[in-house]
Amino acid sequence: SVAVRVNEEVRKLRIEDHDISVSLGVASWNKTYNTPEAFIDAADQAMYQAKRSEGGKVRIVSAESSG
Repeated sequence: SVAVRVNEEVRKLRIEDHDISVSLGVASWNKTYNTPEAFIDAADQAMYQAKRSEGGKVRIVSAESSG
């Protein structure tokens, strides 16, 4: 996915002696999301899951798994 490629490219970056990483949350829109806010909330939750798992990760959530 694009998010995985972004994560891989960011990992190649260094600022002085510091490694750079990103935590990305991805949701894919479908009709089970009742509102745009619910969709954004799902992506936000996926991002926080990525952060909790040591950072520098990508998490993808579907409407079925987002509760």
